[in-house]
Amino acid sequence: MTIEIPVWSTALPTRVFAGASIGRTSKRLKLALLRCRGEGRQLRVLAVDALTLPPIDNNGRLIADAVERALRMLAERSDVPLEAVDCFALEGVAPASALGLVEALLAERTGLTIVSNFALRDIAAGGRGGPLSPVPDWFLFRSPRLHRLLVHLGSGLRTTFIEAGSSPSEVVVFDAGPCCRFLDELTRQLSRGRHAYDPNGRFAVQGKHRDGLIRQWSSHPFLLRPVPRFLDGNEFSGGFLDSSLTLARENHYSARDVLCSASQFVIQNLEEAVQRVLPAGVEIDEVWVNGGGIRNGFLWRLLQDAFGRKPVRRSDDLGFPSEARRATHAALLGFCMMENIPGSVVSASGATAPRVLGQITPGDRMHWDRWVCHVADRFDEEVSRQAA
Repeated sequence: MTIEIPVWSTALPTRVFAGASIGRTSKRLKLALLRCRGEGRQLRVLAVDALTLPPIDNNGRLIADAVERALRMLAERSDVPLEAVDCFALEGVAPASALGLVEALLAERTGLTIVSNFALRDIAAGGRGGPLSPVPDWFLFRSPRLHRLLVHLGSGLRTTFIEAGSSPSEVVVFDAGPCCRFLDELTRQLSRGRHAYDPNGRFAVQGKHRDGLIRQWSSHPFLLRPVPRFLDGNEFSGGFLDSSLTLARENHYSARDVLCSASQFVIQNLEEAVQRVLPAGVEIDEVWVNGGGIRNGFLWRLLQDAFGRKPVRRSDDLGFPSEARRATHAALLGFCMMENIPGSVVSASGATAPRVLGQITPGDRMHWDRWVCHVADRFDEEVSRQAA
């Protein structure tokens, strides 16, 4: 397969954006440093460097300490002067008890302008505050000629369709169904706590497909809802799992059969949901995958089988590290704030209208002056464009 690499003008200056996030489950600190060219919707991401650090204490000052050290480490490793970073964006970094404090400490210590709390403006506009991935993913994966499907094998099966030549507002994102959380919980219960997950899918691959289980799972009300739809995290747990295990015991299905069928159920939901959202006559050209589930070899094989001869690749192959997905998204949302580009998509978040997202904590005088001058220049350009 030939990977399409965008062409950009070398005459344009390189711009640098940084983002940080803390994993919702792992609590690991993740940072991304993006080198880009272009302005507005013409921005192209040239390279993404990433860094992941162990979980940190849920204390505002300690979080700020860890984030500052990590940013300086990543900038040095990437051979980028810290002052060259145009914007440092935070997503889910500060605990509720320290909102504003972490940003202020980082602005004071690094001199950088900080953008954070992206969800709040979307909530104020009547939205859910997310998902906020569609616009960043559009910048990363858009193509003038290729229809691309992005699959995130996370706790749920987050799916994004980017039609060739589409705008950010036309990106379609939804949860096809459950994924790793569902598989991991089944593994824990079937192994009576001995295994937290099925390593590389080695148990599932030894099992058999059981129609009875898949029929029961497929009747779940969530799967009957129209797309776009989003999981709240609890739909496929509790009583749903208990009834599944009861059915397995009554029919003498092995633990491996249950895990095999569950993996097939996950990919079946993806296939069915994708067919619902594809416009008439449109076929997927490429499938790009990220998330923890890419380490499950059996799930990966089922995913490849589902799309036949269509190329299925890891996002890392395109230079976008899966480990720093949310941090990369944060950096691009910070860029959108600078460029006055809405960071929300109405069909995804449910807001009444798209909004420019984020709250700003100014950096030192030099960095803030640079920020303000850039915003003023972009405003003048927009006024001139509209006048013409």
